[in-house]
Amino acid sequence: MNKLRTLLVVAGLGFFIDTAMAQEDTANEEPTRADVRKQLFSVAERVDYDSFGQKILKYPGAAFVLYDSSCNQTKQGEDLDRNGELVYLDSIKALKTAKVDNFPIKFTVYDICGKSKADLLGATGTKTEIHMYLQGERIDILGGAPTSLSSINEWSTFLIDEWIPTNLTAPNGKYAWRFEGTIHERKVPLLP
Repeated sequence: MNKLRTLLVVAGLGFFIDTAMAQEDTANEEPTRADVRKQLFSVAERVDYDSFGQKILKYPGAAFVLYDSSCNQTKQGEDLDRNGELVYLDSIKALKTAKVDNFPIKFTVYDICGKSKADLLGATGTKTEIHMYLQGERIDILGGAPTSLSSINEWSTFLIDEWIPTNLTAPNGKYAWRFEGTIHERKVPLLP
C-alpha cells in the first residue's frame, strides 16, 4: 500500500510540476502579432491614402502615422512590425491625455500591404516607420523598429521622454531629437 501511495504522490507531483512548467511557458511567451494588432486597432485610428488628407494633413494638432505591413513574408518582418507596434502602443498609453495646441495627439496606423500608395505620402514601404506631424506638416520620421523584445522598453522610453517632448509636447526652443528616416537619433539645434 505504501508503494502505491508513494507512486500516486510522485505521479501527482509530476502532474503539478508539468502544470507549473506549462503555466511558466505561457507566461514567458512572446506576444503574438495578432494580439498586438488587436490592441493597436482598439486605440489607434486606421488611415489610408484616401483618408490621409482629412485625418492627418488637415488635423490642427499633432499626429503620428505608424506605417507597417499586414502581409510580411518573413518572421523577421513580422517581428519587427510587432516590436514597432509595441513601442507605438507604449507611446499611445503614455500620451493618452496629452494635447498639442489644445488638440489631443492623434495616433493612426497605415497598412502598406499591396498597392497602398504609402510611397506617395513619403513612406518607404520597406520597413516599419513612424511619421510625426504637426498641423499637417511632417516633422520627423523614425525609420525602423526594435530588433528584439528586450529593447522595446529602451525605445519607448526615448520616444516618450525625449523625441515627442522636444518636438511637440514640451519644446525647449534649443534642440529637438530627430531620426530623419533612420533608427539613429540626433540632437538637432533649433534656429531662433
